[in-house]
Amino acid sequence: MEKQHKKNQRSGHWTAAILRRFSFARMIEKLKSLKLLPKEDGWRTVTQAYLRREHTKFVLAAFRLDFWSDVPSQKDKDFFSAQKHIRERLVLFFKHHPLTYGQLLWGKFSTQGKTKGPQDIVCADFNDDGTLKRIMPCLDESRGKFECIHDESAKRLDDLMIDVYNQLLSVKDDRRPRRLKHVLKKKVRAVGGMPKKEMQESLSYLERILNSTFIHFEILPPREACLDLHRFKYPDFLRRKHPGFGVLNILCRLTADFSEADLWFQISHVAIDGVPMQDILNSLKAQWKTCGDLVFPSTAHHPAEVVPVQCTTESGENARYYADQIIDFRPLLKAREELNKHYADQLRMPITVISMLGWGLAHHPVLSGRRFLFPVDLPSTRQGERTLGFVSIRPSRYMNNPRYQDAFLSYQQEFHRKLSRVNARISGIYKLFEISALLPPIVYWFVQKFMKKLYATVVGSVVVTMIKDADFFIAPFSDMMLDGFIAFGNYSIPTEDQAMAGLVSAKSTKDKVTQYLAAVAQVVRDFSSVSGHSLRECCQEHLAN
Repeated sequence: MEKQHKKNQRSGHWTAAILRRFSFARMIEKLKSLKLLPKEDGWRTVTQAYLRREHTKFVLAAFRLDFWSDVPSQKDKDFFSAQKHIRERLVLFFKHHPLTYGQLLWGKFSTQGKTKGPQDIVCADFNDDGTLKRIMPCLDESRGKFECIHDESAKRLDDLMIDVYNQLLSVKDDRRPRRLKHVLKKKVRAVGGMPKKEMQESLSYLERILNSTFIHFEILPPREACLDLHRFKYPDFLRRKHPGFGVLNILCRLTADFSEADLWFQISHVAIDGVPMQDILNSLKAQWKTCGDLVFPSTAHHPAEVVPVQCTTESGENARYYADQIIDFRPLLKAREELNKHYADQLRMPITVISMLGWGLAHHPVLSGRRFLFPVDLPSTRQGERTLGFVSIRPSRYMNNPRYQDAFLSYQQEFHRKLSRVNARISGIYKLFEISALLPPIVYWFVQKFMKKLYATVVGSVVVTMIKDADFFIAPFSDMMLDGFIAFGNYSIPTEDQAMAGLVSAKSTKDKVTQYLAAVAQVVRDFSSVSGHSLRECCQEHLAN
């Protein structure tokens, strides 16, 4: 393992040197700085190539929403009226949040995001096997009416959408949306005797359905004992696939008395990143209000065995799985407090929870020697839009290394240095993404096809990501990240047994997701023991003083 670690380090240094000296890349960067070439955010370009399939989408949730808060005297609280009211409120809410306006433009090698205006909403019912049962389009009349499409013709178009959707359900993720749109156009144009204006409106009607926000509804069980079990159950969006051109896919879970709703948002990374989307959900909760505080189930009562769920359309060795676990974070937060006191005079910035997690996980056998990638939300500036930056670091480089008297301190200092460069938008990965934004999409396909291992060596093979405000954050996934994703949300949510917990989710191979969650639980439970004897001595020394 040590030999492999040294080999990876040499490969990383060699690759970095090549990137620094690659004259073509430097020339492009210079042209870009002189504004002689069009500028596009590098991270957005990366998402267009590597985060466009079903399992690359991420999920955020807003729990216990009081969707009747604008009409508290409403009496007819049934399933139909609840669906109608939620749909109407969402239409009004989205109009004030332009980030939700996007649609996806599919190409063979990449998928671009484009802003089109307020979103239409389509209510959809699915069968258990993922086929579409029925749709009820709710198209915003402010975006134009259809003079030639009446109830009967709209029903025919809805049925056509359902039939074609179901026929193409097994087509690969990166081909299905294009095929779906092509077949729909072909079938509409094949209808004989249709007036030109009606044909144009029919195509426009179907395109607006394709580009819309999909929403589907479930009713949570009435019994209190079953409520938490179903409320926090992973939504199987693989059996509720969006047609592929809209940005949002929503599952609404209603309580049995139709008094509150949990909204689960599946989001395409091509158009929106996690923190900006969480800001939208925070606004949603503030505007609609909630029916009480969110409380997680007792951490003592979680299932003894984590059961991975397949989250990709691919099977066999290409299949990827999802798993999550609620973990009590109090021991890690206590250790962080002590470490910040101990290193207060030696570190310019406080130790973060995410950097501690990276250090602790690197001590676990399943993640030993890995290079970690930590996303950082970067606010918009005069020079660039709001985007993501990345801290890329290999914690094992500092472990048992005689060069470092205090390995943990050296790691934290380097983490802070890299974080400062990321925030200043001058990190190596930021520059690499900015340069690569100018390359044609086929280059990304080539890298994904033949250079995954090199990419993992340079950038990282495990993404550790956190959205601090998120009640529930389901990790995305990219096939470029060979070892997967680990995601953390709000780690200070109260539980039934008075703990302070957070939801941890992972996406990777079937065996790794369970090992990742076990590693996180161990690091959070006993950070000092997991992270090495010398660190434990530091904590004890501080407590003694």
